[in-house]
Amino acid sequence: YTDWECAFLAFNSVPGVFVDVGANIGWHSRSMCSRGYKSIALEPNPLHFNLLSHNLQHCKADVYNRGASNTNYSTTIETFDPSKPKNYGKLFTAIQGEEAHFITIDSLCLSNVTAVKIDVEGHELQVLQGMRKTLTQYPTLVVEYNNGSGDACISFLESIGYRCEIHQDDLEGISDILAYGRN
Repeated sequence: YTDWECAFLAFNSVPGVFVDVGANIGWHSRSMCSRGYKSIALEPNPLHFNLLSHNLQHCKADVYNRGASNTNYSTTIETFDPSKPKNYGKLFTAIQGEEAHFITIDSLCLSNVTAVKIDVEGHELQVLQGMRKTLTQYPTLVVEYNNGSGDACISFLESIGYRCEIHQDDLEGISDILAYGRN
């Protein structure tokens, strides 16, 4: 979590609906709610979802125990074990574990979307493809990307009218796409 992302989104958009894809435990959603936005928060990991729900209980927010993708589906994910050191926000598919459900953002039929944060550990392009209709509202986006997915995401966003920049956070080792719509 880095607060500059929320400050960037708030500076480059007007309060409306903030979509938090890969919400984890809700820090971005809480920050945006404190700035006057309503949050739509999606998190497929059951443990993280419980913490997310608790953290957003006093916020103007709708919370979904779902991940986002370009199609609706269910899969089995590894059961979260905090005693194993790794990226605690990353999901791993597994033969045994917990069932996770994925939906398209467009299936939520959201209006007045003005800001979006996507942090989905390599699944960014699929999330963007599943929100093509929502993106016609031209919200400001921050898309954290991994595994070389940045170029494909930028190409997709530019093809539908977005202007994109790359932000490298050398301290955190994170790369973000900052995308501005036509508005």
